[in-house]
Amino acid sequence: MLRRPDAEHIRRIVAEENSLRKICAWALLRPRDFDDTRNVVVNRYVEQFGALGQKDRLEIFRLLVRAGPQGNCVEEIKRRVKMPGSTLSHHLDALTRCGLLTAKRSGRFIYYSIDWAKTAKLIRFMTEDCCADLHKTLGASTDRFVASTNRK
Repeated sequence: MLRRPDAEHIRRIVAEENSLRKICAWALLRPRDFDDTRNVVVNRYVEQFGALGQKDRLEIFRLLVRAGPQGNCVEEIKRRVKMPGSTLSHHLDALTRCGLLTAKRSGRFIYYSIDWAKTAKLIRFMTEDCCADLHKTLGASTDRFVASTNRK
């Protein structure tokens, strides 16, 4: 038979809960954890570049870029890239999982198209983060070129 907890037992449980909440709150607010968001974002881009780093997937991606916003159905993609359906399915799934493609069913056909928002973010990541100092390098080489032509 279960006993009804006494007041002291309830106070101890509440005190333990409050201590656990404080510990969890402290653990969640450690400064090193603020970088996790950036790591998650960078990992997403690494995953996308990894998917595009395979020759056949890059070919499929470029084909769908040329197809525009409406995309292509699987049969059309299969006809253009000339690969077995199971291999194509694997590549389309990898590109969809990393967020670069979207799939829409229309009747008995599945149409794949580029997720332009996520692709634009990937391009923006490359140009903002990786090439941020490019203008300094280009500016310096331009200045050297102008200086050398002025001496002649």
